[in-house]
Amino acid sequence: MKSLTPIRTVSRALTLLSIVAGISVSARSAAACDPSDFAVAFVDAYRSKAVITSKTIEQLGPSLDEARCQQDHAIALLSEVLGPPIGYKIALSSVAARNSIGVDEPLVGYLFSGVMRPNGSVIPVSDGGQLIYEVDLLAVIGDDDIASAQTYLEVAAHLQSIIPFAEVADLFVPEGTKITGPLLTAVNAGARTGVVGAPIPADATPAFVDALQAMQVQLIRDGAVM
Repeated sequence: MKSLTPIRTVSRALTLLSIVAGISVSARSAAACDPSDFAVAFVDAYRSKAVITSKTIEQLGPSLDEARCQQDHAIALLSEVLGPPIGYKIALSSVAARNSIGVDEPLVGYLFSGVMRPNGSVIPVSDGGQLIYEVDLLAVIGDDDIASAQTYLEVAAHLQSIIPFAEVADLFVPEGTKITGPLLTAVNAGARTGVVGAPIPADATPAFVDALQAMQVQLIRDGAVM
């Protein structure tokens, strides 16, 4: 019987703010690749809620540029079904997480409106290949000037809201598979679905930034805090 795997999570709201400021101007690789090598099989697995095969993984090269190219092809194919992306997912926001798979910068995935679930939704463990869950946040950008922000307060000034987000990601690979930077990139940073909470209006004040830093999360099951 499949079970939903938790991953260790800590408050990373300030890290989120610092990364959000630059993500909208991130340049994509100009590398060329054949989508039949990986992207097509990944999208097939995504749509069938299954994992990709070891053979497909072996066809992915060690280059992050190639992986981003495969990701771009996958996003184009997924957009035909899910509509255009509505935002980004930031993976590996901590140094420890990046070191664990050997990359030196956060990885970016794309989020689609068609897979975002309203508050109170129940997500079956069969809704993906190898699901994991993480307590997270969504940041709704207010304007493009956020790209020039230099401090947390300046970032907050260009945010519209912060939204609690219970992410249910998908590793998309067989259990026991070694996760690498290129592999995580090519599977769109594991983006699958999640439950969206009520928006919290952003406020460019020290109190707002401090509240993000001090926030605590409780995971409750059958009325008991886990």
